[in-house]
Amino acid sequence: MMSLDAEEFTTYLINFRQELSRFPELSTEEFETTRRIRHQLEHHQIRVLNFPLNTG
Repeated sequence: MMSLDAEEFTTYLINFRQELSRFPELSTEEFETTRRIRHQLEHHQIRVLNFPLNTG
């Protein structure tokens, strides 16, 4: 897990959001978006609940 100050973390989140926006997916077909968000949460040691859904 990386250690960032508030300004660096804000920049990091903005860049991540912009990157997701560059590759939009259709509603209910956000498979790559879901995968990438899950990866980021786990990378920051945030537990992800498993639901029987493919997206969201």
